[in-house]
Amino acid sequence: MLAKNDDHTRSIIWRSVMSVTSVVIILIAVFFLVRMFTMNPLEGTWDYEDSDLIMTIKGNNTAIIKWPDEFDDNQIAVSMDYDIDSKTKTFSLRLNTDAVKKAADSEGISEDVITQALDRLDGTYDYNMEQNQLTLTDREYGSQLIFEKE
Repeated sequence: MLAKNDDHTRSIIWRSVMSVTSVVIILIAVFFLVRMFTMNPLEGTWDYEDSDLIMTIKGNNTAIIKWPDEFDDNQIAVSMDYDIDSKTKTFSLRLNTDAVKKAADSEGISEDVITQALDRLDGTYDYNMEQNQLTLTDREYGSQLIFEKE
């Protein structure tokens, strides 16, 4: 081993190793605490339980909507803008007209079909997460959308 008979050298090595490992442990704890309080709790891919709607929430305030039943059985993805307030637990989805136009042009589907489908999702919701289930409750009408995390 290192410094077999020199207690002073072993003591210095031991203190150095313990100091480095303590700093590493503290840095890891700080990383996870910061991540826990700053990350988006809704980020991920969510399947709506009543239809084939799939909503992928990304960290850049974009939600990607895939809804073949409503998009004339086309497998197109349309982005919507969203805002989230973790303190009041509200989630707001907004129609992105540029994304609707781009999706309609690329897939040859009517903008009206896409807009009518996404207008049903446009609004502000109270959200509740329990395990892998997300419940969005419409703030105006009280209707609920229940999603399972993929």
